[in-house]
Amino acid sequence: MSEQLDLVLLRGHGDLPRGWSAAPVRAVATLVRGVTYKKAESAREPATGMVGVLRATNIGSEIDLEELVYVPESNVKPEQMVRAGDVLMATSSGSLSVVGKCAPARRDLGAAFGAFCMVVRPVTELAPLLGQFFRTPSYRSHVSRVAAGVNINNLKRGDIEPIIVPIPPLPEQRRIVAEIEKQFTRLDAAVANLERVKANLKRARASVLKAAVEGRLVPTEASLARAEGRDYEPASVLLERILEERERRHREENPKKKYKPPVEPDTEGLPELPGGWAWVTINQTSTLVRNGYSKKPDDDGETPILRISAVRPCFVDREDSRRLRTPLSELEGATAKPGDLLFTRYNGTRALVGVSGLLRGEGPVVHPDKLIRVVPIAPLVSGAFVEKAVSTGESRAFIERRIRTTAGQSGVSGSDIKQLPFPLPPMAEQKRIVVEVERQLSRLDALESVVAANLARSESLRQSILKRAFEGKLVPQDPNDEPASALLERIQAETAATKPKKKRAKKATKRRKNKPA
Repeated sequence: MSEQLDLVLLRGHGDLPRGWSAAPVRAVATLVRGVTYKKAESAREPATGMVGVLRATNIGSEIDLEELVYVPESNVKPEQMVRAGDVLMATSSGSLSVVGKCAPARRDLGAAFGAFCMVVRPVTELAPLLGQFFRTPSYRSHVSRVAAGVNINNLKRGDIEPIIVPIPPLPEQRRIVAEIEKQFTRLDAAVANLERVKANLKRARASVLKAAVEGRLVPTEASLARAEGRDYEPASVLLERILEERERRHREENPKKKYKPPVEPDTEGLPELPGGWAWVTINQTSTLVRNGYSKKPDDDGETPILRISAVRPCFVDREDSRRLRTPLSELEGATAKPGDLLFTRYNGTRALVGVSGLLRGEGPVVHPDKLIRVVPIAPLVSGAFVEKAVSTGESRAFIERRIRTTAGQSGVSGSDIKQLPFPLPPMAEQKRIVVEVERQLSRLDALESVVAANLARSESLRQSILKRAFEGKLVPQDPNDEPASALLERIQAETAATKPKKKRAKKATKRRKNKPA
């Protein structure tokens, strides 16, 4: 057996360390398919006669037992219950980064696993080793090659069973696993610290925006005017000029269309603003609120069209785009220009519905109909201020109340965006707020970049540890260890001894079923 397996290994895996051998997954583990069930049979809460089922979303660095689906016991075979030593694997997902993701079971979990997952059940001696092997860079590389699909990425039994696993002597396996877990424990602690810093930076960002829209980030125009003994234009007067300009532009651009004055904000329940500020709506302060291009992108043209994911709070990523064959000149109605605001109309993540970013940079760009374009009345309204004002406080709370969810997609309408209230300060104060917000956020961005780089480095280090482990470079070798080939021969003998028993048991069961009553 070992000679045959070593030949397989040498064809694609190079030389092994002394005392090591190799085997395909099918020789050292059993692959078990997941539970199938009808949606109507399942439930979100546990009940008598129901079994919890793990899905791909439960697979992280460890197996997460939260948010299981519960199905009738009759749907679950005994071998589909997750046991200690099993490796739970995601086998189907729209995301290539999810398919093939694995986590080891440290104990019997008392739960089964669904049809979009598979369990690799190693022979007992190899369970700790295989639990780590299915996290290695070589395994992830294999998955990326074989699993890619058009819309859904899939792994089949035949994609996993032939994978060659380098196998050290049993004592060395134990040393390797212990060292991996020791180094991963240190890494986990460092990552936890970085995640705490990341969360603190997120809170600091929210705090800056909150202070900005509450008039606490920079001196208000009203207080400066009092201190300097001068007059200033309050937002109420500025709003009158904005509304006059709005009507003028409408009549100029739509001479035959009746002008409809915008509805004022409903201020009931809204907090009192600093002196000189006023509550206004998007509709009052813009000339256009419109959805974008509704057809499916071609992906082989020259005209860029933004993806929905291009818009995040206070940011639009021009590079996050697809392509259209239609020339830009024929898409005026769905084209955003620098200075325009883009709002997300739909998103699978509720927190990203209704978020807004200002289009910066040079030149226009097409936006899809799941983004809403808003054209602020510049220079009387600062688009850079509006994107920040609508991202926090009462404005964000308004969006949250208006979100509707259908078929897994959460969304808001153009009408919701038109009615969106936000606090408007005097123009001079808008400009000061924008400068200070962007100064403070740029510092936070720099810190977040450092955190992100260190998180990426920690993951790279994790992969490096695994790579060294399966190259025989992580722990010292002991020439007195029994070679892995002897272990594989015992496994082969034990497997061969159990196969006839299994066959006889199946035949006996078949005879009982066919026996006349």
